[in-house]
Amino acid sequence: MSGSNTPATPSPSPTPPYELAVAHKLPPDVLALVAKHLTLDTSEHRHDTFEDRRRDARSFARVCKAWQAAGTAAAWREVELLDYTSSPVIKHLEAHPKLYKHVESFSVDLQHLLQWHDGVTSPTFITSCPRLSRLELHGRYQPGPEFKVLQDKVDLCNLLEVVLIVYAPYTWYTRSGAADRVVSPALLFAFLRTCINVRRFTYDGDQACINEAVEAPRGRRIKVDWLTLDIKNSDTNSETDRRSACLRSRFLLQFDLARLLIFKAHVSLRDDDILIALGRMVNLETLRLVNDHELDVAAIDALSVLLVRLVKLRDINVSAAPEAECPTSAAVLEAVKRLVDALPASVERLTLSVPLPEPFAEALLEERDGLEHLLARVYDPLDVRPETREMHWRKTVEPVYESADDLGELEEEGEGEGL
Repeated sequence: MSGSNTPATPSPSPTPPYELAVAHKLPPDVLALVAKHLTLDTSEHRHDTFEDRRRDARSFARVCKAWQAAGTAAAWREVELLDYTSSPVIKHLEAHPKLYKHVESFSVDLQHLLQWHDGVTSPTFITSCPRLSRLELHGRYQPGPEFKVLQDKVDLCNLLEVVLIVYAPYTWYTRSGAADRVVSPALLFAFLRTCINVRRFTYDGDQACINEAVEAPRGRRIKVDWLTLDIKNSDTNSETDRRSACLRSRFLLQFDLARLLIFKAHVSLRDDDILIALGRMVNLETLRLVNDHELDVAAIDALSVLLVRLVKLRDINVSAAPEAECPTSAAVLEAVKRLVDALPASVERLTLSVPLPEPFAEALLEERDGLEHLLARVYDPLDVRPETREMHWRKTVEPVYESADDLGELEEEGEGEGL
């Protein structure tokens, strides 16, 4: 009906403003840090493989558009090219070179690239990573070209850690059966001196892999906080013992030992040069030694003498390459007692590979003030044929004794490392 007072249809209320997700409000740098932190290995959560880490990182990129860039950066923060399964990674990097800008850690097997990817060389990848802070080289192939290319073409100020892992020297392609001495100390130390901010260095390989024909330079001492020198002597005899001692001394002369906080190495506690070098590590907090020979009375007593000077030491791990005999002689047990008595008051954790009678090990922890953890191989002294097992003692209000079955749970809680 015209002119009626029919009420007008109410207009729809205005749509409330769209509330952005928190991720859209954060700066990209903050998102990148969050994704990086949540994909790092920690004591509570450790990735089993490189692919596990990348899978977790890629999950961030799929949350929403805001997380895409952060997830991509986290997924490509670490790159491993260690075996034939690396082919998809290599092809993806070649197809998307912009991803190189995210790479901070690069691990490559040099022999693998030569064998499986003809025409692809590791310098091609390494020199394309402007944010590289960690470099890990594996294989039997001479790493010298990689070092020289990096020195010539890359700003190495960001490089904080260098790891060199050299495989066993006797290979199926060595015609003469002689060792392939592929590591040149001259090239290696020249490269490390170029990395002015390097703080961690690891060498892991047999002494026979190192070329001793060229004398290593003695320039500015390399300042690192963490030094691992696992120059192994797999075929111990008088000749290889001398050669190993010479090479280890040569390596140690290149570093500022007084600066070290962590030192891990294969050594011979019969070697005076090694003992002198250890005595200079006055700021050391963590020490891990693997002795070439059994831990006899002389070796343990030599270690006891030098430990007195390491007044900042908190964690010490001493083992031997050959398996120790069980039961342990009374003379060795007395030497172990002297070793524990000689520990600086700062030591909180001791790991020993010497088999110990269980009551003896318990007494060591209870009688030593300040020692919170003792990890050792123990046995029942009343057994006719004693067998050892791993034990971890933790000093709390009441001492806690844990068997090897409990060590796995302990590691998951981030409280211990096992043997």
